Amino acid sequence: MMVGDGANIKTQQSILEAGKKVGLAGVAGVTMSLTHSMENGSVWNAARTEHLILLEKPKLDQTPSVDI
Repeated sequence: MMVGDGANIKTQQSILEAGKKVGLAGVAGVTMSLTHSMENGSVWNAARTEHLILLEKPKLDQTPSVDI
């Protein structure tokens, strides 16, 4: 799933914790923050941070829970 951070909410951690509660394990994830450099060298965020998170239901012989 793809989610973006909100007002002081780190959605990646929230999604992983919610997944654990329903038996899903975090398999992989990536985070992207779109930034722009200004002429004076400063950097500003052009959009909120986004996360792509892959969760899966573990097989019966696997131990769930991978921290991404």
